[in-house]
Amino acid sequence: MLVSPILCVILSFMSKQKGGQTYNMFVTIALIVSLIYNLPQHISSKAISATLSFILFFFFFPYVKKIPLSNKYLYFTFIIIFISQLAYILGIPWIIRFINTYYPVSDDNFSMYQHIQSTINIDNMYDFRLGGLYRNANRCAMSLTILFAAFISSNFHKPIKKNLPFLLLCSYAIFVTGSRTGFVIGSLVLFAYIFANKQINNIWRFFVVTISIFGFIYIVSNRSDTYRSLNLSTGSAEVKFRVFEDYIKNEQDGTRFIIGYTDASRFKPSTPMMSYFDSDYGNIFYCYGLLYIFALVLFFCKMYRDMDYSGRIYLIPLLWITTAAMISSYRHSFLYLLLLSYIFITHRKPETASSSSIINQKTNAMG
Repeated sequence: MLVSPILCVILSFMSKQKGGQTYNMFVTIALIVSLIYNLPQHISSKAISATLSFILFFFFFPYVKKIPLSNKYLYFTFIIIFISQLAYILGIPWIIRFINTYYPVSDDNFSMYQHIQSTINIDNMYDFRLGGLYRNANRCAMSLTILFAAFISSNFHKPIKKNLPFLLLCSYAIFVTGSRTGFVIGSLVLFAYIFANKQINNIWRFFVVTISIFGFIYIVSNRSDTYRSLNLSTGSAEVKFRVFEDYIKNEQDGTRFIIGYTDASRFKPSTPMMSYFDSDYGNIFYCYGLLYIFALVLFFCKMYRDMDYSGRIYLIPLLWITTAAMISSYRHSFLYLLLLSYIFITHRKPETASSSSIINQKTNAMG
């Protein structure tokens, strides 16, 4: 847990970026208030460490210099995830053993994937949620959609022929996770790229849309039970919302709606349907309250306002807050914010970049 926050601090000092800007401070203050308020309640050390990590993530944002995000890092990360997925699809034992040895999971997940390992093959691979080394489909799809959006934002103006291999492979990898949210977010990112890129003519747009619509209709009509990404009959979103609704109805301390509990492990549902929120909106609201939510909205609105269109595409994966934990997970939040640092610095509108530079010069002069 200490690696990510230490890395963000080191990167920030190396890049000499000015952290602690106004909108960053709103987020960090909201986290500090929640932490101080709840410290006397004997919250877990894990919750304290996670909160301190979030404070550092936002306070020192952005962490990098104004340099393009290298495709080789995106390709390398994607290949690692994709190979781990293929290992379960094709049943490659030495890769699976390597993942189980050096990237362990809980006993329940390990038993489940041992069963998958013994039964999965090419014919039935879509019956399973292929989370690869994550052993969790939503987490795998989350990382893939983040990489997908980062690649498109960084390569928006490059010829589509150069981008096509990554677009096709990453789209396939997202689809075979079986994550419906991942499928929707990946599709939105792809369509945002196709319809806004001037290098793609209307004939190609019409062709892509037509094929997509007919393919979607065919699969939903005939194969939705086979392809889990398009099977809407076994959703978990309703359960997550019911857990959130249960907390709202049964919470008696109104202060908690503003400041939260800091520690998600303190959540005790009144019904046994689920012992945790398993979504950003539930985790964020329970742990840090409306004050933090308001600060996050301001922060990401600033990102949207200050970036050009290609940079804004990277904000689409924020839709993960509806079904999974991205911003409330210190692992995924750091990955997302690290890539956002690159994209924000390189895709900032000229007028906002120049005004920020003037402010920094005045600050340095006063110092």
